[in-house]
Amino acid sequence: MHIISYKRLRKFNEKHSDSLAALDNWYKIANKAKWTNLIDIQLVFPTAEAVGNLTVFNIKGNKYRLIVSIDYERQLIYIKYILTHSEYDRRCDPASAQDARERAPRQTNGKMTLTFNQEKYKELLCQYQPKLIKNEADNETALKAVEQLMHTNNRTPEEDELYDLLITLIEKFEQEHYQPGSTSTPVSMLHFLMEQQGIEERDLIQIFGSQYAVAEILHGKAMIGVDKVEALSNLFNVDRSLFI
Repeated sequence: MHIISYKRLRKFNEKHSDSLAALDNWYKIANKAKWTNLIDIQLVFPTAEAVGNLTVFNIKGNKYRLIVSIDYERQLIYIKYILTHSEYDRRCDPASAQDARERAPRQTNGKMTLTFNQEKYKELLCQYQPKLIKNEADNETALKAVEQLMHTNNRTPEEDELYDLLITLIEKFEQEHYQPGSTSTPVSMLHFLMEQQGIEERDLIQIFGSQYAVAEILHGKAMIGVDKVEALSNLFNVDRSLFI
């Protein structure tokens, strides 16, 4: 999945320093995923729920709420809000049905094939003026354009092309500027997924062979062997590279 904007995760972490590792782990999982619907998401995040047309993830034992808009067709996750549990409650659910209807990804042209019009695309390029992103101001401009296009009903092929271009530019800038997911490690990922899926230490004995071996891994005294990676990937329904 493409994910924008990692900047929102880092900004939230400036006030809530304990959130970074969990949010980085969420980011890496989502980035490697190919979700097509909420059921796919709930295989990894059982407590994730749809609120209107937005999706809400519980982070750090429901201490934080990550609220996103997902365009499954274009494989894009747009991070809209990150709130503490109390902030979420005080706002009476920022992802209300009305908000969701207004902000959700709109319908696209589905499987219908439309002819790409070069002249219309040139007009869009003149309107949005996409360029290599070099600073935060450029990034914010591109993010606003993506959000506008994400919520456009029945995007044209030209709008889809611009949409993909802007996402690529944003991702390139954020990968270089923020290094998303950099605090995540195989062990922190294991802890995070255990919390998300309610997996206990005894459930890992079948993979690692003993309670002692499990404890050594979880306490960072031993590394996860490459021979265990596939089993962990299957257990948690995530990409195997997350444990390497």
